[in-house]
Amino acid sequence: MVKRSRVAVGFAALASVAVGCQLVASIEDVHYDPSDAQTAETLAEVGDTSDSSVLDTADSSTVDSGDSTSPDTADTKDTTVTDTGDTGPTETATPPDTGPAPCPSKAGTTAMVRVPTAKSSFCMDVNEVTVAQMEVYDGATPTVPAGLPARCTGKWDNYYKRDLGALPTEPAINANWCQAFAYCKWAGKRLCRALDTAAALSTENSELYYACGNGAAATARPYGTSYVAGNCDVETGRSIPTSILATPKCHGPTAPYDKIFNLIGSAEEWSEECTDSPAPSKCRARGGYFGNISNVAVCARTVDYDITSQFASLGFRCCAD
Repeated sequence: MVKRSRVAVGFAALASVAVGCQLVASIEDVHYDPSDAQTAETLAEVGDTSDSSVLDTADSSTVDSGDSTSPDTADTKDTTVTDTGDTGPTETATPPDTGPAPCPSKAGTTAMVRVPTAKSSFCMDVNEVTVAQMEVYDGATPTVPAGLPARCTGKWDNYYKRDLGALPTEPAINANWCQAFAYCKWAGKRLCRALDTAAALSTENSELYYACGNGAAATARPYGTSYVAGNCDVETGRSIPTSILATPKCHGPTAPYDKIFNLIGSAEEWSEECTDSPAPSKCRARGGYFGNISNVAVCARTVDYDITSQFASLGFRCCAD
């Protein structure tokens, strides 16, 4: 069980709502009955020679002859066709494409947005995991979390050194890699990782880098390439972070990147990019932190740390499939 001081200050997050609409059209049939015109034309052709006896004889002869067009014969023909069992061509209905599953949304954890890629998509927390959220997790996990990698044995519950007097909305700094991994798993998510897990690790092959640089645009910073002082939490001269809500301009210019904050500055962020396979003890952090100068805290910033590292600069956010 992790022990630490607690300060009760809270902030709330906003959610967005999507609205859809439907359009319905209908078609009306029109029928025409030409009975009057047809009757008049028939009577004109028969004239005065059509007495009742002639008409009766013709009618009687037609019925007695067993004409193949009689109702009985027609019924037999229809039954024969039906008996062949021919049901005609059939079509198999194609199930509708429902798209990717919704992003995880466990109560009390950070909201997520889905980020499209050239081949697929992934979900990402809109901000770093906070001190308050980490406190809730610690209170809910008195025993070893399920599914931790073997390399985290005895390391996941290292003392979480939260700064005395920290704001609940500060990023959860001083969390080691195993604590970050365990939190994301508890939240129904996972740590962010390589964009293509089958490819080699690189600066560009990263979900954190991809979202930070606005996807294929690959900008140096979330808001663009050129540095703008004050947009993100960098070059502050502080030795501790501040609230994740203090930098509302640290995001991309277009959806979905305009909903993802603090991918540079604030806290460096652990990733499940572990470099010393097959038994990794070092994993990568990205994005720089609040004390870095502007040309260091950029999307391409990477540092490999031992998984037990706990620094005032080091936090995390979660991703999901």
